[in-house]
Amino acid sequence: MNTNNNTTTPSSTTERSPWQRPARRLYEDLILSEEYQDRRLQLKMGPNWLRILPAQDKSILSNWLLPVYALTFKEGKFAHPKTLTPNAKSVFDIAYTWLSKHKPQMLFSKQHTSGVRLLTDPIALFWVAVDEGAGPVFRLLQASGYDGSRGGSQGLGYQIWKLACQHALAPGEFAPDAADPEEGVQICIEKVQAAGAKYPSYRLQRGQNKVPMELVMMKMSKEECEILCPIEQTVRELSTENQWARLATLIPKPVVEEMRASLG
Repeated sequence: MNTNNNTTTPSSTTERSPWQRPARRLYEDLILSEEYQDRRLQLKMGPNWLRILPAQDKSILSNWLLPVYALTFKEGKFAHPKTLTPNAKSVFDIAYTWLSKHKPQMLFSKQHTSGVRLLTDPIALFWVAVDEGAGPVFRLLQASGYDGSRGGSQGLGYQIWKLACQHALAPGEFAPDAADPEEGVQICIEKVQAAGAKYPSYRLQRGQNKVPMELVMMKMSKEECEILCPIEQTVRELSTENQWARLATLIPKPVVEEMRASLG
């Protein structure tokens, strides 16, 4: 029997317990620039009433919605440069072309379902005004723009766009765009999650009474009104070097180095 009382006790400096899970990396949603990250709308459970804002002065867009082309990397996503600059190329485009020629087995396809996917996904991004208790504030709503053409449910962003632009609500009736400055109405997004369901679902409806934007902004502080800018100015533009760094989370580093070396 061991009678030695000088036994070692665990301390905060000991190795990680085999049962202790490593901390998960934070998800990097890089669609919005840092300045506007805290403006992203977080939908609460139950009804969420919001007023879509029309396109802002000096915007390059004629519509209230900015169609974002999102590229996904491990634990995050960012906006493809063509979101703001038509025909612009990303590092992921360069990688797709290179892999197609030199290592096609690494790309996702029906034959290689475990391959890397370097294509974009649609995201809807637009300004809304919501009342959070102390009066209306501006928020940015970012949601999937998937139209359901490849199967599955349509994205929330696409559903909102369809509802907002729905002009014929009933035979013989006409409704203006929900984002119209004078005649626009609120939209309700009801967030629900059934017991046992992994993800929430959403029910949408249009309000019946017009809500002029001028009246909404009259209830806001001067500081809040100064937050507003053309929607495209809220998008983060990732540098080429940062794009390469995100690509390296999907493709082994030696392959990325080989790719960059061959491209000069």
